Parts: sequence; C-alpha cells; structure tokens
Amino acid sequence: RCLNRTNIYTAQANAKTQFREMLKAMGFKNVKIEFEK
Repeated sequence: RCLNRTNIYTAQANAKTQFREMLKAMGFKNVKIEFEK
C-alpha cells in the first residue's frame, strides 16, 4: 500500500487505540500516546 498522509494518520489512530487498551488492561489508569514526526 501507499504511505500517504491519510494512511499514516489511520495507522497512528489504530495504534493509539490498541496501545491504550493494552496498557489499561495491564492496570495503567492514565495513558498518553504520542508519535514523533
């Protein structure tokens, strides 16, 4: 697939959701996820 802005933003949103849910399941209450540009 082509890595255009839309695909990158979609992938980041999916990754944020997955990491947030995984860390909350591990017991973390406050989770902040950021990506570098």
